[in-house]
Amino acid sequence: MVDLNVDDRAMAAVLGQSRAIAVVGHSDKPHRTSYQIAQFLKRQGYRVYPVNPVVAEIDGEPCYPCLETVPEAIDIVNVFRRSRYLPEIVDEAIAVGAKTVWGQLGVSDAIF
Repeated sequence: MVDLNVDDRAMAAVLGQSRAIAVVGHSDKPHRTSYQIAQFLKRQGYRVYPVNPVVAEIDGEPCYPCLETVPEAIDIVNVFRRSRYLPEIVDEAIAVGAKTVWGQLGVSDAIF
């Protein structure tokens, strides 16, 4: 398994082959890292889908309660949740056919 946080070539390859990114744990607060990363990805031309069951919309765009409700195929699931939630999110990502799960710095699981 490749760690996209430390392998720049793998990161570039994954990002180069992707268009739709679901940001799990996307915050509606501009000072949060998940919000800032999502904004950066949008500026780079990616379609970003916020996934957070407690937020209805972010910047006028709908926020989805789970990966299953995202309206298109997902290339990358970008995870901004505590590590204890990672196995559940990976299961959801597999169920929807996402190509890559990317846990942000500090998000990990011994199995993955």
